[in-house]
Amino acid sequence: MEDKTFDFSRHVSWKTGTKVFIEKVTLAKRYNVSVRTIENWIKSSKLPEPIRRNGRILGWIEDYSNQ
Repeated sequence: MEDKTFDFSRHVSWKTGTKVFIEKVTLAKRYNVSVRTIENWIKSSKLPEPIRRNGRILGWIEDYSNQ
């Protein structure tokens, strides 16, 4: 069985704050689709699984370091 845990601390720079969570609602607005469409994209693997903590969805990581 594949381990789907995510060590957030390895991917975030607390000093520069270049990476932030994108929530499902924000992602839907960005792509001009419904939240249900985002959920369908996750189920069909068009989007990766969001990061979860204690069973709660936190979102996806967006990196601002190259902007």
